[in-house]
Amino acid sequence: MKNKFYIFAVAMVMAAVFSGCKKDEPVAPTVVTKSASAVTKISATLKGEITNEGSDPITNCGFYYDSVPNMSYPMVIESKLNGTTFTASLTELNPGTTYYYRAYAISNAGTAEGEIVRFATVSAVAPTVLTVSVSDINATGATLNGNITAEGSDPVTERGFIYGTSETNLSQRAECGTGTGTFNKALTGLSASTTYYFKAYATSDAGTSYGEIESFTTQSPAAPTIQTMSASNITQTGATINGKIVSTGTSGVTVRGFVYGTSATNLSQNVESTVTTDNFNKAISGLAPSTTYYYKAYAVNSVGTSYGEVTSFTTLAPTAPTVVTGVATNITSQGATLNGNVTSDGGANVTARGFVYGTNQNNLTQNVSCGTGTGSMNYNLTLSVGGTYYYKAYATNSIGTTYGEVKTFDMTYINGHEYVDLGLPSGKLWATCNVGASSPTDVGGTYHYTTVTWGGGWTMPTRADFQELIGTCSYVRTTESGQLGYRFTGPNGRSIFMPCTNSYSNGYYWSSTTSSSGYYYYLYLPYGSGTVNINDDDYQNNNNCIRPIHPAQN
Repeated sequence: MKNKFYIFAVAMVMAAVFSGCKKDEPVAPTVVTKSASAVTKISATLKGEITNEGSDPITNCGFYYDSVPNMSYPMVIESKLNGTTFTASLTELNPGTTYYYRAYAISNAGTAEGEIVRFATVSAVAPTVLTVSVSDINATGATLNGNITAEGSDPVTERGFIYGTSETNLSQRAECGTGTGTFNKALTGLSASTTYYFKAYATSDAGTSYGEIESFTTQSPAAPTIQTMSASNITQTGATINGKIVSTGTSGVTVRGFVYGTSATNLSQNVESTVTTDNFNKAISGLAPSTTYYYKAYAVNSVGTSYGEVTSFTTLAPTAPTVVTGVATNITSQGATLNGNVTSDGGANVTARGFVYGTNQNNLTQNVSCGTGTGSMNYNLTLSVGGTYYYKAYATNSIGTTYGEVKTFDMTYINGHEYVDLGLPSGKLWATCNVGASSPTDVGGTYHYTTVTWGGGWTMPTRADFQELIGTCSYVRTTESGQLGYRFTGPNGRSIFMPCTNSYSNGYYWSSTTSSSGYYYYLYLPYGSGTVNINDDDYQNNNNCIRPIHPAQN
């Protein structure tokens, strides 16, 4: 940059050169120094204004500035004219310092300078920090607290504490981040029964500030303080014993638990608790019924082990077992699986368990055994006669025998074939499948007129049976498992599916009744949603399906 003396010299030479060439006397510009703006600790914006350009265009403009009033050795910063005004930004100034400056403008007619104006940069202010009383003091640690109540002129870049065992030698340092407001630091690894001194600090570009010195004394070593609480969840063979840590002492509790036994002076059994809160417990099992047990809580820290007072509880007397009757499964034409669960032995060994069953729920005379002990049990029951069966589970211990609720299952098979009771007035039972079919939606075989060979009382329906079916049941044409057919639903809500039997989606089922003209009556399931009816014009050598029926069960 050029200083003002160089600029003056250039201006004088130029004036000398052109003085003899101009006819009119040259007129230098007029400039005004304006007030500074955007003043910070280290920067400011200077402003000048050309109030009269003079006889020639402005070729250069800017400012002289210095930190002394007489501006004996000023710095020069050039600017660029914007209309009639020009500005320049000063940076890297010193905080809290007064600066002096004046605007200048140069044309071929000469150099003009404005008045000297001054501004002062903002002073740097360090943060304000307080040392707050210590908290959470124990034998080996404490929490130091501080508060930055004012940031000062610059952001806080570091805060924390310095501390030590001498008020004049706080040689240890603990940082706590940045920013204002409250902050703290938990110290560990301190010596017990020792006085420590500390003070908070905060650092910014303006400097480091400290709070007042505070002190604290760590605690003397102490074991925990423990309270034995009352037992809960007492049964014949178990209980939950409870304890409470009133104080952890001067260091954290590492182990907590209980000692117990059947004598107040011989608590030989030891169990640790996995609970880590002040209130802790342990469930113990394998106890003897009707027995008094004594126990006390304990806790361990680095200083030692402490115990609560001895407390007692008495286990409950044995009761009869608890047993639940389950739902029968695997029901077939040959039998069913009975299920149950002995959920509690009542405090005494279960010596027998099983099921009683029969066809009269008030007289379950049949008995099957399933061993001993608790837990689930089952028995595969083999039966030769269908119908409704009733059963209930039982369990026996030294106190007595307990039974579960009575449950039931239906053996809906006759001679190996499943049936449905539709609730018809006649009580007759309809087979769920056609002759030769493997499922209700399977058409099965189609036959010339014949008789059913299932045995066990199964027969072909008569014309009257068909009339009872379509006159008593509601029916609807439907598709099930991809097979067209009709579902007949009886008054009791139970139903059977009868599939259509040929490619025209009609259904034809033989009856065992002949008409006066010598033809056989048959059940006709029409294509579409027409009315099911009974026709009498089928020859004996035609092929139709057979759906067997069975007389009512006694």
